[in-house]
Parts: sequence; structure tokens; C-alpha cells
Amino acid sequence: MEEADTLCHRIGIMSQGRLRCIGTQLDLKHRFGLGYKLSVTTTHQETATEFVMSLFPAATLETVFSGTLTFQIETGFDLSTLFTAMKNKADYHITSWAVNQTSLEDVFLRIVRMEEDEAAAAAAAAAAE
Repeated sequence: MEEADTLCHRIGIMSQGRLRCIGTQLDLKHRFGLGYKLSVTTTHQETATEFVMSLFPAATLETVFSGTLTFQIETGFDLSTLFTAMKNKADYHITSWAVNQTSLEDVFLRIVRMEEDEAAAAAAAAAAE
């Protein structure tokens, strides 16, 4: 996916033998992406989580691995707010942090999940009849 994101001008994504979408990387990320991922490395998980949730109440904690918490944050927030708040990261036991736009891999996985959900709903509707 990283190669496609770097080298291709237009990308088509297929799932279960059907072309599900086609467009530029930015277009696909805008249409199917979920915003940003915020990763914080911390020595105190609860304090760091409370801090992030106070900044972004709609954020969801996706993964916790070896002191690093990854949150999904939807678009529509001001990045400068995040940068300003992180000046005080030590107060919340955060040793490092990073923010990334949704990756092309995330877009692909979301499209595949949507396809699987549609297939499951169709199967449930057929079974109910």
C-alpha cells in the first residue's frame, strides 16, 4: 500500500471481485478515511488517556501496545490546538507523540469491512424471508 500511495496517481480498490472505488490518494482518504491517528507514548496510561479525551471527546482508543496508545480522531479539529496542548505533555506523563493522516491501508481495510457488512446484512435479510 505504501508503494501505491507513493507511486500512483489514481488507485482502484477491489473487494470480492468488484471494483469498489477509484480515485486519487487524497480523494480516497477524504471519502473513506476516518481522520487522523494520534499516537502517544506514556508512562501513565490513565492520565494520558484522560488528557487526550479532554482534547477530543469523540476520540476512540484503538490500540495499546508497550506504553503507546493510538487514538482515532475524526477530521474537523484545529491541528494548532493539538500542537499547543502538547507543549504541556510532560504534565500528562507523555514522553512522545505523533499525529498521522489516515493511511491508504486504513482506507482499504475500511472498504473491505463495508463490503463484508453489506454481505452479512444481505445474508441476514435473505434468511429472514
